[in-house]
Amino acid sequence: MKRKTALLILCFLAVSLLLFAQDSERRTALVIGNAAYQSSPLQNPLNDARDMAQVLRELGFTVTVKLDCGAREMEQAIREFGNELVRGEVGLFYYAGHG
Repeated sequence: MKRKTALLILCFLAVSLLLFAQDSERRTALVIGNAAYQSSPLQNPLNDARDMAQVLRELGFTVTVKLDCGAREMEQAIREFGNELVRGEVGLFYYAGHG
């Protein structure tokens, strides 16, 4: 009986710590959507990127969104995102477009 009680208390504490960590952690996201390609433009990436950014904001992420950006702008955004990750705890990168 003591063993079950101790296990339940341990589980309760573990779940409490996980929930606390989720609330206190810093969350950063970079969302890129590229659709305006010269040779074969796409229809959905911009909508997908906007929808993903909205969901991530609702989950507590600080989100940077780049739409139809060129290579130089995308590289700069990724570099800045990397710098944020050094200071943060959780990072998420989402890309919609041609790979």
